[in-house]
Amino acid sequence: LVRAIGKSKAMEMILTGSRMTADDAERAGLVCRVVPQDQLLESALELAAKIASFSGPAVSLAKQGVNASFEVSLSSGLHYEKSLFYSTWALKDRQSAMTSFINKTEVTVKDK
Repeated sequence: LVRAIGKSKAMEMILTGSRMTADDAERAGLVCRVVPQDQLLESALELAAKIASFSGPAVSLAKQGVNASFEVSLSSGLHYEKSLFYSTWALKDRQSAMTSFINKTEVTVKDK
């Protein structure tokens, strides 16, 4: 908790038993977004569809980078992220994805 929200906020919550609202959790970075309960499934499916539209191997490498970098020093995290970035050069769709990014056009992902 301390690492996620900071020492002072964690101390307050632990010592007082106070709770965090959904909006507070979003501001603290504990959740990526807050949506009304009746829109939760639709919102989750939209996010999942967006992620699924990208290259599976690229998404996997990105997740590895975020998860690993969270637990190490900044220097180690940057080094690991750089090695993962170099790994993306071996992906089959690299050239077409880069061209689409530069031209601001839709990417057709084949390398899932």
